[in-house]
Amino acid sequence: MFKYAAILFGALGLVSSSYAADDATTDTGNELVEMCNDGNYQAQNSAWGDCITFIHGVISGYDTGLTRDITFHYPNETNDEWLKRFYGVRGYCFPDKATREQTALVTSKYLHDHPEKLNKTEAVLVILALVDAWPCGK
Repeated sequence: MFKYAAILFGALGLVSSSYAADDATTDTGNELVEMCNDGNYQAQNSAWGDCITFIHGVISGYDTGLTRDITFHYPNETNDEWLKRFYGVRGYCFPDKATREQTALVTSKYLHDHPEKLNKTEAVLVILALVDAWPCGK
């Protein structure tokens, strides 16, 4: 049984690593800037919907990771201490009544204003855009 499990996991590893190698260029800002461009916003097409969905997936994953990390490393903090640490590390704070579409527009503007950074991963660029637009404490 162990032999078959090892073969299965080995095969899955090869498939996933070959997929990653074939798809290595799709996780940079170059693809994100195409998906989150002004033409897609004006058309309100499916690419714009994909842009909004992707950005909010990044935000959700980032916030979940920070929450778990802070809770694990600082389990005895008060709520106020925890929130201060969370927003200090997070780096961005949404303004009142910010919408999902607004976060996509902010990200799109950042991508167009910083073409020199499009080689970075998509998720990093989303966070950089939010920190640039909405830094905490300002």
